[in-house]
Amino acid sequence: MAKFSEPFSIMTVSNDVTTFGDMCVQPGPTAASVIVTHDSMSASLIEIDDDQPVKVRTWHTKLTSPFTSPVVYDPTRGHYVAVHQRTVSFISPEENSVKRKSVQLTRAPYRMLSRPHDEPVVVFRDGSLFTLTAACSNAELGVDAGEQVVHVEGNTVGESLFVLTVADTGSEYRYKLVKFVSEVMCTLFSTSLTALQCTREVVAWCLLDGKPLMLSSNGTLAFVAEDGCSEVGRLSEDISLSCSTKLFALDAQRLLIVTPNRLVIWTLSLQTCEASQQVKVQRATLIGKAVFFLRPDLQLSCVPLSLGPARLCSLVGLGAAQCNEPESDITSLESLPADTQKEVCLDVEKVLREPSEDQLVLTIRHLLHHKHDATAMTAALNAPYSTDRLMLSLQHGISLEEAKDLVGYLLRFLESYSLGDAVSLQRALDWLCCILDAHLQRLLLANKEEVGSLLEHTCRVVEGVQKLFADLDHVEQWLLSRQVGQLKFDSTALYTIEIMEI
Repeated sequence: MAKFSEPFSIMTVSNDVTTFGDMCVQPGPTAASVIVTHDSMSASLIEIDDDQPVKVRTWHTKLTSPFTSPVVYDPTRGHYVAVHQRTVSFISPEENSVKRKSVQLTRAPYRMLSRPHDEPVVVFRDGSLFTLTAACSNAELGVDAGEQVVHVEGNTVGESLFVLTVADTGSEYRYKLVKFVSEVMCTLFSTSLTALQCTREVVAWCLLDGKPLMLSSNGTLAFVAEDGCSEVGRLSEDISLSCSTKLFALDAQRLLIVTPNRLVIWTLSLQTCEASQQVKVQRATLIGKAVFFLRPDLQLSCVPLSLGPARLCSLVGLGAAQCNEPESDITSLESLPADTQKEVCLDVEKVLREPSEDQLVLTIRHLLHHKHDATAMTAALNAPYSTDRLMLSLQHGISLEEAKDLVGYLLRFLESYSLGDAVSLQRALDWLCCILDAHLQRLLLANKEEVGSLLEHTCRVVEGVQKLFADLDHVEQWLLSRQVGQLKFDSTALYTIEIMEI
């Protein structure tokens, strides 16, 4: 479950920063640091530790060369990059003023897009893109005077940077998606709004796993490709949109929507609001797992995000499949020969009629050995048993290889578990604990590499279950959303009392 933490203030900035083509906050050299260009004459490196901003260093520039773009970090050079019109200056981390190496560009850049492991990408007013090295070279950079870029969006996926530019050609808007891998650039597609046959005004854009996603004025969300748009959902009517709305991708299923009065986390798969918080926003950006926003009073603030396991959405919101068995080579009962079907049915019926841990283990062993019938396996796992007697029966009734097969089956089940499954989460965990307790000594004396991998897998799955339970205090929001259709978070009162029937 995703949620917002309490916002905290970083500093007050000057009105100069509203003239930049980008937000005044940029990623720093570490995951816990950001670069804040707080006015046209100075910028600071800020470390954020436990919601406490600490100013590490501040740079000042001359009155004759004010910043015209936010300062960014270049990890390939280990320097900070400042821009004054057509002049690019490289600042050493040890310097306190912008007075060192500078390069004159052929024209003023519109944006500087920082990258975590490569040099920044320079975006010019006509929408052309170059790496910083290419832009600083003596080569002539072509200019398309017929286009003026109005929006730029960058999204890092692995080692690649995807850049979406929106340019005004005078008669229509043109969209171009470009991919950078190190210094290599390739254009994925270029199209116009007319070609997309979009009848609504586009208020916001973002890149989701390198794919352009647009938000229309009526709340429609649609992926954009060269051959057209494909709608993937629509926001609820209580989310008010405007031309200043911002859209960010948090992961493959969740979006952050920033409106002038509200922060919203929207889940695409469920088409519902996962979290909401009222704040006054003039500008905003997403860096890592934190939202940095500028209030109308020019106070720069930060709201940390907590993103819970994505599968909590499918667990609670989707209500699970009818029978969500883990992927395995266990086949259905109907696909077996008639004599084998009869044998399996008799085994399960005997277990249910005469509860016996020894018979139960024999049935499980038979099902694992013949690799058949998910329904019979579900019935066997749900059969009544005593934990102490079951552990003894597992210790003597199955081999180490069969024990590892059963552990693997249970781990796959837990990884794909949802509320619609016939076997409860508690029952699957009980079986897992019993089999590990019964064969722990044999596992420790077995092949180290194979068993080590199995135990590491077990630790990861159990850790995921623990995180799942840690987020279950928010499940009532999901259950309420399924009941009333949408969540109602916002209120002008100091507090609210909500009665929820679960």
